[in-house]
Amino acid sequence: NRIVKSVDDAMWVLLYKGGLLARYNADNFSCKTIDFHALTNNYPSYIIADKMAGVWVGYQGGLAKLSNDGTLIKKIEFGVRNPIVILSITQADDYLWIATNAGLWTLNTKTYDLLQQPLPLKEYTAIYYDESENQVIVGGLDEITLVNPTDIRKSKRNTKIVATAVYVNDKEYFDSTMSVRCLNSLRLKHTQNHIVVEFSDLDYTLNNRPSYKYKLEGLDKDWTFLAPGVNRVSLSNIEPGEYTLIV
Repeated sequence: NRIVKSVDDAMWVLLYKGGLLARYNADNFSCKTIDFHALTNNYPSYIIADKMAGVWVGYQGGLAKLSNDGTLIKKIEFGVRNPIVILSITQADDYLWIATNAGLWTLNTKTYDLLQQPLPLKEYTAIYYDESENQVIVGGLDEITLVNPTDIRKSKRNTKIVATAVYVNDKEYFDSTMSVRCLNSLRLKHTQNHIVVEFSDLDYTLNNRPSYKYKLEGLDKDWTFLAPGVNRVSLSNIEPGEYTLIV
C-alpha cells in the first residue's frame, strides 16, 4: 500500500494484508518481515519515515513508533470514543501532522503529546508540508487549508469542567444560596433517583466539540464515553447511598 525510505536508506513497505511490514536493505539485498499486528494488536494503515530515525506507523485508533530495526518504541492512542482512521501524515520539524476522519491532529515526536487542532472541518483526507514556504497544506471536502506550523496548539488546555445544570426527577434543581456551578455535593431523598447533570469546559470557541467520559464512583467500574459535543449525563434508578460523579 505504501513504500517509504528511512534515514538509514532502508525501504519500508506497508503490505496489503496480514498486518505486516517489510524492511528492505538495498546494500545487502536482505528483507526483514515485521509482524506489526503481533507487536501492537493492530493492523497498519499508513507509514511515514521519521526525519531523525525509524518510522511511524498509523493504525485505526493510534500510531506506533518503530526503530530502524523494527523494534516497537512507543504506542500512542487517540483516546476517543470512536476509533480514528488516519488518512495522511506529514512531518514538519518536531511535529507529525495527521489528517484523519476526525479532524487534524499533531503529535510532538519528542514528548509524544497528541493534540487535536482547532480547524473547522470534521475530516481531512490529504496533507503536505511545504518546507520552502513553511506551510502545512491540508486537503478536505471542497477545501484546501494553509496552516503556519508555528501557530498550532502545543499543549492541552488546562480547563476546569463545571456543572451548568442539574435536573432531579425531570425538574431543574435550584439552590437559593449558591449557583449550581459552585455545588460540591447534593443530598437527595431516596425517591429522587433520576438525575441529569449538564456540564461544560466553558470554552465557547466555534470549533470546540470536546469528547467527555464519565464514571459514577460507587456504582460504575468502567468509564462511559460520550459522543463529541455531548455534555449531559443521565443517571436513573440509583439505589440509596453515596456516589461521586467524575467527568
